[in-house]
Formats: sequence, structure tokens, C-alpha cells
Amino acid sequence: EHTAHRILVRSILLYPFNWSAWLDLGDLCVDDPPIDQEVEELLLPVAEHWMYHFFCVYVFIENKANENAIAIIEKLVNGNMAAEEED
Repeated sequence: EHTAHRILVRSILLYPFNWSAWLDLGDLCVDDPPIDQEVEELLLPVAEHWMYHFFCVYVFIENKANENAIAIIEKLVNGNMAAEEED
């Protein structure tokens, strides 16, 4: 059972600015891809938080999905994340 990712998510939900928890969670996701979907579902309450987007960029870069990371960064820079999430 993967309890570490659940503990990190709980910490993030309580305090989304805890970047070290995001990094540790990202490392777990990179090392154990089967937990990705559960982590994504657990993080839904903070999915609109800018730290979540930074987390996604981090995970994409670690997974060598640079185009996806760049797309998120461009949307953040242009202020398009909120508009996209409202659709």
C-alpha cells in the first residue's frame, strides 16, 4: 500500500504552499506511475491552485514530457489557466 503519497496529499491539502511536500509527491509519482491517477483525484480540491500547476510542470519535466510542461508554463504566463478551467 502506498501510504506516503496519501500523507503528502493530506499535507498539501492542509497547506498548499508546502513546496517540499509537492516535490516529494512528484518524485513518488515519477518513481511509481500507477499512483498518478489516485494522486490526481486526491488533489482535485487544489487543482485550481497555482502550486498544483507548478507541481504538474515539475512532474512533466521529470517524465521528459517537456512539451506538456511548456504548455502549462505558457498558459500561466498568459493568464489562461483560470479561463481554461472555467470551460
